[in-house]
Amino acid sequence: MWYIFNAEKCIASSDFLPNCEDLATRNEWAIESSENISIHEVELFEQTIKRKPKKLPVLEDLKQVKRQQINAERDRIEQSGFLFNGYLLDSDIHSIQRIAVAAQAAQWAINTGQVNAVNWTCADNSVITLTAAEVITIPSVLAQHSANLHHIARQLKDQVDAAQTIDQLNNIVWPNDANE
Repeated sequence: MWYIFNAEKCIASSDFLPNCEDLATRNEWAIESSENISIHEVELFEQTIKRKPKKLPVLEDLKQVKRQQINAERDRIEQSGFLFNGYLLDSDIHSIQRIAVAAQAAQWAINTGQVNAVNWTCADNSVITLTAAEVITIPSVLAQHSANLHHIARQLKDQVDAAQTIDQLNNIVWPNDANE
């Protein structure tokens, strides 16, 4: 295999000996190697063809991965339930829709002077009875739960931005009590 270089990099390869006179007119040259390597992986070291070493992830790459991990954990905790009056309520997308509809219905019941008690199924399938006044407070408790998690995530991402070493980056973890 022949590899063709210019002053900057390997630009082509050929199974056959290239026309070296033609290459010279363009300030290019060819070197033969018994290895078959992609031109993107070839480098020239002291007139010898070598495979470029695999690039290790740099700190900025690892920071991006850490930010994605922080967001994924935030989303997982955010959707895995929240405490309301000591009971764990579901907070997946369908539960959030149910909460919004129930709160609107409870507000309507209060506005029209109707008595409205709701039997609410908790995350563990136990059932609690809530008054209309309690039901309309569920969205604000859920919003506070979400805001707390986003605040923690922002603090963690600030630590990621400030990290100067991989060890510092690896020591950035979610607090154990973040889902309470």
